[in-house]
Amino acid sequence: VMESSSTADRQDVVEREGKGPKVSLRCLAIMLSEPMQQLRVLAILCDGVGRLKGGALINRLLDLAKHGDPYVKNLVEGILRKVCKPLFSMISRWMFEGDLHDPCGEFFIQEEPNVSLDVLWHEGYSLRGEMIPVVISDSLARTILRTGKSINFLKRCCSVKEWGDFHALSREAEASLQFQQSDGSGGTGSSIEAFVHKVAKRVDSTLMHTLFYSFRCGDHLQAVKRYLLLGQGDFIQQLMDLSGEDLNEKAGVVSAYQLGSTLETAIRSSVVQFDDPEILNCLQVEMMPHTGDEYGWDVFSLNYVVQSPLTC
Repeated sequence: VMESSSTADRQDVVEREGKGPKVSLRCLAIMLSEPMQQLRVLAILCDGVGRLKGGALINRLLDLAKHGDPYVKNLVEGILRKVCKPLFSMISRWMFEGDLHDPCGEFFIQEEPNVSLDVLWHEGYSLRGEMIPVVISDSLARTILRTGKSINFLKRCCSVKEWGDFHALSREAEASLQFQQSDGSGGTGSSIEAFVHKVAKRVDSTLMHTLFYSFRCGDHLQAVKRYLLLGQGDFIQQLMDLSGEDLNEKAGVVSAYQLGSTLETAIRSSVVQFDDPEILNCLQVEMMPHTGDEYGWDVFSLNYVVQSPLTC
């Protein structure tokens, strides 16, 4: 009430003294009072944020928005809306396309340089904790990270060009990924979380379908259970019986080529001979590094080797 009354008084003075051809100093001071107040608040904000950027800047502005003066609070929240737009745009682009466009280093996800495709999933991207806004929880940030990583995995490791129709979600992204005035805590977390989980569910479904149907991940897992975890007993028994004489020798005289032939004989002598050749070709025998005192049994290894993208 006092603020509105003061504003009305200033307007009366301006209208009364500004009718003539000249503007008095008093009228000019009244006209500049509100802009000067705004400049003072902006100067305090600049001193308060320093050189912060990205999520760290948003967190600082959220703290400054918790102010008792409605004018200051509304001014800071207006700035927050502008500051949040680039961040939410990067989130949308990362979750829809897997693109990390961050020329100024403001995003809370960073790409590690010179990472090969074999370790892209584990080492290609990481979170920057100091850049995560408080409106985004740590678990939600990890979900955002995983979704973009999944799209990159599909594009770069699986050569998949379509991973979901997100045109229907583009408008929802504009409505969900924005700063909304609330009780002073910047409470946009619920709308962001609902949107993120909806997109993540679609991308995860596409990724699982690609791995299990296009690259037969389920068949390979079943093969590991049968061949390496002794699920197929007759095959393991045949392999041990046929290779036992060779493995009783010193490791230095055991021929890896001979063991490979023994593996093929064990396959033909058991029911696994009717398995898919693509699966059987993943079985390999290997002699691990050894010294002169070790026997073949000490260094013999039966391996199941798969190719990219199952190795990424």
